[in-house]
Amino acid sequence: MIARGINGIAINLFSTCDWSQSGANCGGNPGSGGKAGYPGALINVLRAAAAVDKRFKVLPMPDMTAGIKPTDLPNMWTAPIDGTTIYNHPNIYRWADSNNYPQLSPFCTECFPASQYATALSVMKSNGTPVSWGPVFGSGGCNGQANGCTFSSYASLPTATLNGMHDVSTDRTSAARVLANVGGVSKGAPYGGGTKINWTGPVKLFGGMGPQAYQSASGTVYEAHNSEAYRAAWESQIALGSALGDVMIFTWNDYGEGTAIAPSQNQYNHPSMGFYDLTGYYTTWLRKGSPPEITDDAIVYFYRRQSYSAAHNATISGLSKRPTIPSWNLPAYDEIELVAFVKDDAEICIWDGKKLTTIKVKKGMNVLRAPLVAGSPQFFVYRNSVKLIDVKGWPTYGSGQIPAGSVSGLTMCSNCFPAGIPDPIYYSGSTFNWSNGVALNGSDMSSVALNPATPAACETKCWNDSSCKSWQFSSSVCKLKNGSPRESLAKGVASGHKLRF
Repeated sequence: MIARGINGIAINLFSTCDWSQSGANCGGNPGSGGKAGYPGALINVLRAAAAVDKRFKVLPMPDMTAGIKPTDLPNMWTAPIDGTTIYNHPNIYRWADSNNYPQLSPFCTECFPASQYATALSVMKSNGTPVSWGPVFGSGGCNGQANGCTFSSYASLPTATLNGMHDVSTDRTSAARVLANVGGVSKGAPYGGGTKINWTGPVKLFGGMGPQAYQSASGTVYEAHNSEAYRAAWESQIALGSALGDVMIFTWNDYGEGTAIAPSQNQYNHPSMGFYDLTGYYTTWLRKGSPPEITDDAIVYFYRRQSYSAAHNATISGLSKRPTIPSWNLPAYDEIELVAFVKDDAEICIWDGKKLTTIKVKKGMNVLRAPLVAGSPQFFVYRNSVKLIDVKGWPTYGSGQIPAGSVSGLTMCSNCFPAGIPDPIYYSGSTFNWSNGVALNGSDMSSVALNPATPAACETKCWNDSSCKSWQFSSSVCKLKNGSPRESLAKGVASGHKLRF
């Protein structure tokens, strides 16, 4: 994750037992809510982070909807963990300013009045555990508008950061509006009207976005237009410049709502890497202050397994909530999207089995779309008539229904995800984890001729084999490897490592 610029995780805390090392007097589940003899979730995550990399930070996010009270918060920082306290743990997230205090970001800050947080912050300071106050509000405004009404009563608190969540939307101005509605560093009038907010403390904006979402229990689908909403969120927030502090991705590993960006193997046994690798591009842009230079050709691609209308109109026993896009988020887009990163002028193409869609592009990031139809789309990059990238994606059913038997081991229910049928979310692929012109010599486990003979097919075979750690493709032959050998230059060879956490 650190290689993709993801340097921490926010953990939602549901009870005071989540920061208990012993789980004493806790009746929840081990590692989640606490149980006698077992450490709570925050303890476990901090230990895991420390065991892997001290650069990886953990942001405590007490859920104020779940029973935690402002009076509980000071005790979290003094709770013991492995010879120190949570406050002094090396992996706790700290806001990068001159104070370098740990950040406290309660979810649904507005669930309690500002006076109770003021008292808690005073207690923390007297305990020698002052914090960077970074409230997370569950609402960006009132009456469906982005305005300052939610935040106004908290203006007297020593605010260091304010969180603003960007909805799944392709509107490239919405992130700036939502984040600016707090008054921003200029302490001006909020977007949408309302009383001018004069914050007591300096304000940095703690941005946020999600790539897509399908809440299958309610049936709500947020139209992301392939990767457009994710790219729009990143670019509109990066445009805020110095007013933007850090960015939170909602939520990179929440498989239950279709928002995952983590590299994963989906229910169709295909590696889903696109959102993960796209994140690396934008985190580099955020840190450098300018778009990264493209030094090698690579692609990411996104499309649904079936059209939105097919998912919405599916008739399935036990499915009580049809996948439905809210009216404000319409229209639905049923397209295949290719996002190509090219180091020089090139031609990029999508082949849907019947029709070739192609454009000539300049150096940099370029986007090409084609209508979603049934079949297995194929993606190409050419330069000077030489084919540089040839990737065949997994099958899509277009406007048809996904057969009930296509996902083994899954049963239909109205509140599970992924349900398999219907399936309105976008899946993704990527060649960022490939190395063209690089061989991995040694650790060979098996070798097989492929049809179709593509690096993507070889990568998929590696993902489907639990013993495989890396792979190499050359001349239609796929070699699976049980280790990660040293790389060497080799013309006509593609290789890659299976990413594990």
